[in-house]
Amino acid sequence: MCLVASSPDDTIAGLARAADLDASTLSRNLAHLQRAELVEIVMVEKDRRRRSVWLSETGLRVLERGMPVWREVHEWLLAKLDRDLPEAIASALGSLPPVRAETESVLRPGREKDA
Repeated sequence: MCLVASSPDDTIAGLARAADLDASTLSRNLAHLQRAELVEIVMVEKDRRRRSVWLSETGLRVLERGMPVWREVHEWLLAKLDRDLPEAIASALGSLPPVRAETESVLRPGREKDA
């Protein structure tokens, strides 16, 4: 929701790039927020294939109430962790290769690719 509120590119493709996610993954996650009436997703008038996303009034209120709590918990957690641990985790995660379609069967056993 923070990304939706702050991104200069409000299209799903733009938000997906900013979050380093696949657009279909982001769309599935946004659908949950849309059902909860926290975001609105609409077709772009000039290009009906594109969709824009923005926070609803309810979503903005929820985000405004939640951010101070998140910041407080985040600061508490950082104080409890080894000072270098968050950077080490971020670095390790940043060095992971992207998941490829070939690895789907390993990550999700029993799910075969569509033919």
